[in-house]
Amino acid sequence: MKKLYSLFMQDFSIALRNSMMWLVIIMIVLMAVTVKFLIPDNLEDDEVIYFYDKSENAMLKTIIENITGTPGNNGNNEDNKDDNNGYNKETNENEGSIFLNSEEELEKAVKENRNSIGIIFEGNIQNPHFTVITQTPLKEENANVVKASLENMIAGISGLDRAQNYKLEFIREQSEPVSLKLFSVPGILVFEVLILGFMLVAVFIYQEKSEGSIKAYRISPGGTSLYILSKTLVFVVLGLIYGTFFVITTIGFPANYLKFAAVVILGTALYTFLGFIVAVFYNSLSKWLFPGVLVLVLNMLPILSSLMPAFAPEYIKWILSYPVISGMNEILFPTGKPLGSFFAYLVILNIAFYMVCHILVHKKLMKEGR
Repeated sequence: MKKLYSLFMQDFSIALRNSMMWLVIIMIVLMAVTVKFLIPDNLEDDEVIYFYDKSENAMLKTIIENITGTPGNNGNNEDNKDDNNGYNKETNENEGSIFLNSEEELEKAVKENRNSIGIIFEGNIQNPHFTVITQTPLKEENANVVKASLENMIAGISGLDRAQNYKLEFIREQSEPVSLKLFSVPGILVFEVLILGFMLVAVFIYQEKSEGSIKAYRISPGGTSLYILSKTLVFVVLGLIYGTFFVITTIGFPANYLKFAAVVILGTALYTFLGFIVAVFYNSLSKWLFPGVLVLVLNMLPILSSLMPAFAPEYIKWILSYPVISGMNEILFPTGKPLGSFFAYLVILNIAFYMVCHILVHKKLMKEGR
């Protein structure tokens, strides 16, 4: 332990003097500022629905106003005039819709608001006919959503309860929705904090090769295990510091920091072992660059599954970062999913990767002539 501590302090001191380390610190601070202040909570604007009731006596508009208790004034009140686009409108706040007084006004409103849909109602409640107007063609799934919404609206007005036709059951307690800015935090943590060891261990190895430090270490009583564990501890400590700073800055204190620390320790160690495995095959940083970046890009693919959960083919699940991102998501934004198997899987991976790492480092770095 004394030898490990001495070697760890030496490597930690070297790390703090390395310019790459300060670049990483600046990047993490910039990422925290970006997430906190620049990324919006939601990229989508509130959708506006414009209605024009073309039926006799404005049947639909009258019924909705009677249900919601919103009085109508047929657009004659000057208070309802929008100075920006020059048409009269009546807003039904409960339904999130705006009733206009003519088809021309509706078309003008949709043209001026890209994030809007215009709906013209004709016929009657028993035989309704809707015409949907948009700036861009609706995708089939979006068109089906609009169709279902209109059918539900007519069914509700007619007194039909469609909820009786199906039963919705959740397999576990539902969590609160996560905003866009916070949804990006797990991915950033994995690719800015946990992968720190993968990138910088190569810098350490090639620096020590050029300075002759590895040759001096070979004749010391340290051994291969201390060499690997010392550098791994450096990146684990740095990962805990940077990761905790990032989470406190972006999410705050409600996070489970005990589980978070566990996944940072296991994840950083895992990627450091992987960094050793890749780096020992090359003699310089320039030769390492292409395969190193290739491994990083490959590990970024699971971000697609994180952004689009429905996209999770088997080959994505076999990539090392997939379970790490999934586990980090569950820890920061818990849904009740058990994490025992996740941590057991990380421990098994660490043991396997360490064994391969130890064999390769001993063979490639701790032998004379290497």
